[in-house]
Amino acid sequence: METSFKFPKLDVDNYGTWSLDMKNLLAYKGWYSAIDEDEEEVDPVIDRQARALIGLCVADHNKLCLLYTSRRG
Repeated sequence: METSFKFPKLDVDNYGTWSLDMKNLLAYKGWYSAIDEDEEEVDPVIDRQARALIGLCVADHNKLCLLYTSRRG
């Protein structure tokens, strides 16, 4: 059974609530390891899935910033 979630896309004024919603959604999907800084190695499939989901949840005018970010800095 698929559950749908709806919350505002990341924008300039909602990072606090967006990041909490995103952490909870990634945990629900089993992809939290992609953002967990304590994880030494992350399954590449989980990493791609998490990045794709995060990218879909960012306001369009902020998406170019994602091209220059990585998990490790």
